[in-house]
Amino acid sequence: MNNCFVKKLIFFSVSVFISLQLSAQKTEIDANVLANYNEAKNLFNSKAYAAAQPKFLSVSKTAMNSSNLKADASYYEAMCAIKLNQENADEKVIQFVENYPNSSKKNTAFFNTGNYYFANKKAAHALKWYKKVDTKTLSKENEKELDFKSAYALLTTNNLDLAKNKFLPLINDAKYGTDSRYYYGYIAYKQEDYDIAEQTLQEIADKKSYENEISYYLLDISFQGGKFERCIEVGKKLLENTRIKETSEISKMFDRPDPHNIQTNTNKYPNNKPALFQYILRND
Repeated sequence: MNNCFVKKLIFFSVSVFISLQLSAQKTEIDANVLANYNEAKNLFNSKAYAAAQPKFLSVSKTAMNSSNLKADASYYEAMCAIKLNQENADEKVIQFVENYPNSSKKNTAFFNTGNYYFANKKAAHALKWYKKVDTKTLSKENEKELDFKSAYALLTTNNLDLAKNKFLPLINDAKYGTDSRYYYGYIAYKQEDYDIAEQTLQEIADKKSYENEISYYLLDISFQGGKFERCIEVGKKLLENTRIKETSEISKMFDRPDPHNIQTNTNKYPNNKPALFQYILRND
C-alpha cells in the first residue's frame, strides 16, 4: 500500500468523522431548539406570555433560516407582545409580516391583533388591523366574526352607514343575528329612519338582553310618529319592568325636545313629552 493511498484514506476517514460530528451537533441543536419552542408554546397556551416571550425570541434567533420554527417563533413572540400590551407590539407584528410574507400565520396575526384591540375597547386600532385581513383565507365562522366585530367597531367610531351595511347580512345569523339586528335597528333609530328602526327592533323586543333598551326606543318612535296610544302602551309596559333610577331616565327621554313638533289630533292625551310622561305615571 503506497503512501499516497494511505494519505487519501486518512483524509477520507477524518472528513467522514468530522461530518458525522457536525451532523450530530446539528441534530442536538435542532432537538434543543424544538424543545425550547415546545416549552414556549406550552407557556403561551397557559397564558404565561411574559415567560414565553423570551423563549420564542431565543428560538427565532437560533433556529435554522430554512426552518418553519424560525417563522413560527417570530409570530408567537409578536403575539406575546400584543397580549402584554407592549408599546412596540404593532411593530413586531409588522416586522413578522415583512420577514415572512409567505407565512401561513400572516393573516392570523392580523386577525388576532384586531381581536386583541377589540377586546380592550380600542375600536379604531381594531379596525386598522381588521382591514388588513384577507377574508378569502378565513373560515366561514371567522369571517362572520370579523364582519360583526368590524361592524361594531365602525359603530363605536361613528361610521354609521358602513356599520349598518355590515350588520345587515348578519341579522339572520344563528350566533350574531340578535345582536346584529339590535344594532341595525339602533342605527336606523339614530338616523331617524323610524319605520325601519321600529320594524327591526320589534322583532327582538322580547329578548331579555335588550328588552329595556328597545322599549325606550320604541317609546320615543311612537311619540315621534304621533302614535300616542301606542306610546302609552309601551310606556306602561316599560315602567312595569323599570327600577326607580331607570324611571328618571325615561323622564329625561321625555324631556328631550320634539324635533318634528308633532301635535296630537285628539285632546285625549297631552301633546308634549313631559306631560305625556306624567299621564303615563298617573294612569299606570
